[in-house]
Amino acid sequence: MTTLMASRRLVDSNYATARPSIAFPFPHDVDLAPQLIAVTLSQAALAAMHRAIDSAHPVLSRANVPGQCPTLSDSEHYAMLVLEAGNELANRLADYAAAVLQENADPDDDLPF
Repeated sequence: MTTLMASRRLVDSNYATARPSIAFPFPHDVDLAPQLIAVTLSQAALAAMHRAIDSAHPVLSRANVPGQCPTLSDSEHYAMLVLEAGNELANRLADYAAAVLQENADPDDDLPF
């Protein structure tokens, strides 16, 4: 496995309305760690959730701008909490995927010969 493959993050926790597509793991990575498919699918679900909430509540784009935070309704407040939890989960998934890739970078290290 190359250094690039071991260091790239499968989950992008920086959500934006116009974010790039979700990167799927390389076939070699999936052979060594099939759980990376679940990580990627989870990331896709998080991206879909974020885009749906972003479309339903466009006022949230101004909520993080200092001095421009509008008064939020209950649903907008909960939507903001969901987005924060999604970002936290995306960070944990990214850490997990990076750890899995790092552990599988050289699987023959444990062999005695």
